[in-house]
Parts: sequence; structure tokens; C-alpha cells
Amino acid sequence: MSYLLIKSLHVCAVMLWIAGMILQALLQRSDDLKTLQHLRNWDRMATTPAMLIAWSAGIFLALQGGWFGNRWLMLKLALVVALSALHGMFASQLRRRLQSPTKTPSSAALPAILVITAGIVLLVIVKPF
Repeated sequence: MSYLLIKSLHVCAVMLWIAGMILQALLQRSDDLKTLQHLRNWDRMATTPAMLIAWSAGIFLALQGGWFGNRWLMLKLALVVALSALHGMFASQLRRRLQSPTKTPSSAALPAILVITAGIVLLVIVKPF
């Protein structure tokens, strides 16, 4: 496949992944079990596959570009690992919320998603080092 096609796939997957995480951050505080179940289904059918596609396409692009070893990419990968961990925490939290609806999650996740995403975009575009 061509580099630009993989790059487009990567960008689309990242957009879907981040949108799904923002949706989770906003809706996990809901007390409606039906909404939470729809959110879990969306995570399993869209957000998680988008994350896996973003990872796969991103690694392919980094290999094609010969960027492994560049400090900007290593820092970007650290931020992507943090974002992936946050996604895992969301999925776990959502599963627990469906089992025990009385627990309300923290609302600090949305700013974290936005700051990490902004950092990743900055590193990819500027490549500061």
C-alpha cells in the first residue's frame, strides 16, 4: 500500500480513537445504564479497533520513514502509550460502572486526553528534536 494511503488510515483511526475517548470521558458520569451499555458497545466496536489500527499504521509509517531513534518519535510514543493506558482505564472503569452503578468516575480525564493529544500533534508537526 502507498505511504499516503497508510498515513490517511492512521489519521482517520486516530480521530476515531480520540473521539471515542472524549465520548467516554463525557458519558461515563451518566447514571443511565442503557447509555453506559451503548458506550461500552461503541468502545468495543469502534474505539478499541481504531486504537489498534492507529498503532499498526503508526508503526508502519515510522518504519517507512526511518524515524525510530529520533527523540521526537520516542517522546510521541511515550505519550501514545499514556493515551493507550488511559483508554484501558476507561474501558475497565466502564465495565465496573455497569457492574456497580453507584461508583462515579473522576472528571479529570478529559483535560488529560486533550493535553496528551495536543502534545502528540505538536511533536508530529514540529519534530522539535
